[in-house]
Amino acid sequence: MDLKMKWALPVWEKGKEQEMNWFIRLRTEVKLPKSLLRIACCNLYRVFVNGKFICQGPARAGHHCYRVDEVELPEGGNLEIQVGAYNVNAFEYLDEPGFIQCEIEHEGNMLAATGISGFTGYSMKEKKQKVQRYSFQRMF
Repeated sequence: MDLKMKWALPVWEKGKEQEMNWFIRLRTEVKLPKSLLRIACCNLYRVFVNGKFICQGPARAGHHCYRVDEVELPEGGNLEIQVGAYNVNAFEYLDEPGFIQCEIEHEGNMLAATGISGFTGYSMKEKKQKVQRYSFQRMF
């Protein structure tokens, strides 16, 4: 199975690619049930549909390697993806610039793709960015 992206481009909030502990939120409306979400990022994502938690990821990979997850969205509605980039040296995640690349497909047609159309992005201002780190094993 080929898990490469068909349409999406990697994106991040301009000027924040190297910021420590920075989170963004992507939103779109999925009008069709059983749509397929393909997603890759550095470091962490969480997917919600209509406020209901669907999944999180990605699985860990080596430096400069990013896994593309395929997630079948069970229903249509408001899709929200929360993405975090930590940009700090630790055991838990890679210290690499933040990005998100995702697309939604239904029966071979693109519904939304980062860098193309369909998603609206926001900074997650409700998360406190400057917090103390307790150990090298974990992030903030």
